[in-house]
Amino acid sequence: MTMLDTELIRSFVAICDTGSFTAAGSIVGRTQSAISMQVKRLEETLGCQLFRRNPHRLSLTVKGELFLTHAQRILRAHQDAMTAFDRNAVTGVVTLGIPQDYAYRLLPRILAEFAELYPAATVDVLFDQSKDLIPRVQEGKLDLAFVTGGEGAGTGEVVHREPCVWVTGAHSTAHEHTPLPLVVAQEGCTYRRWAVEALIKRKREFRIGVISASVTGMQAAVRAGLAVSVLAQSSVIDGMRVLTRKEGFPPLPMLEVQLQRARSKDSPLLDRLQAFLVDRLSKRLPIERAA
Repeated sequence: MTMLDTELIRSFVAICDTGSFTAAGSIVGRTQSAISMQVKRLEETLGCQLFRRNPHRLSLTVKGELFLTHAQRILRAHQDAMTAFDRNAVTGVVTLGIPQDYAYRLLPRILAEFAELYPAATVDVLFDQSKDLIPRVQEGKLDLAFVTGGEGAGTGEVVHREPCVWVTGAHSTAHEHTPLPLVVAQEGCTYRRWAVEALIKRKREFRIGVISASVTGMQAAVRAGLAVSVLAQSSVIDGMRVLTRKEGFPPLPMLEVQLQRARSKDSPLLDRLQAFLVDRLSKRLPIERAA
């Protein structure tokens, strides 16, 4: 199969943009006669006429108009490919917000890979709850943020979905106590809200036994047998066990992680980071479908 020469395509698009062989030649750095030869080669390759030529006006044929759409797409893809492998093409600073309980699972290796690909770029990270990250994105104070779906206003691309579960210590009897002791995060945490709503619905007495600002603190309290908690399934570690319906603990909603972007922000670095995060997370954390 004959391959299309990107230089011919670039000259063709330049002609379409300027409406002149001469003007196109000044853009791509070629003479008018060289541009004419390039168009002839392109038409021979495609097997059709691309331009209607007359002394007063240059216009595209029907097939020329069709090829222009493909030509523009080819040049964009070519530029994206070149940029992706130009280590210094993407520069600047971008801010990324993320809740702490996602950070340990989602970020370290992925951001290290991004830094290796784009050493001239800087990613500043802010750890906070979803409810506080969302307004920052909407106000343009953050460029991107991982947030829990359903928290606050705004929507983003879903990059991960997984079940949430009730957990207790591997040898703990805390789940049998009345009132039920809970270890939760601060007010506004989705896990905390789901746990409280589920217990109220079942009319089960509970008390807040431990409040932790981080998922590691919650995990430590659960492993120590101090209380029961609600965590994402991937946050269950050794020294814990999952509580089921048989023990009086109902199913919980599916956790949905979104990547939200500030509408007012636009830059090659932001585009590249967003695409990189979505691509890497889709490969490492396949989205689980709700039953």
